[in-house]
Amino acid sequence: MVPLALQDRMIAEADARTPGTRFEVHDIDTSHFPNAAGMAQFVEVLDKVGQSLS
Repeated sequence: MVPLALQDRMIAEADARTPGTRFEVHDIDTSHFPNAAGMAQFVEVLDKVGQSLS
């Protein structure tokens, strides 16, 4: 697992190198192995991403 501070740093560094294609970060309130509610949040994020690509 990658600590949140390191995740934030990696995203910030990647965004700095590619300012025209910044990351869109989605936080999901779940553990590494999500329950039904966490999986529903994950599916919502994937659905939004899929809609933005079409």
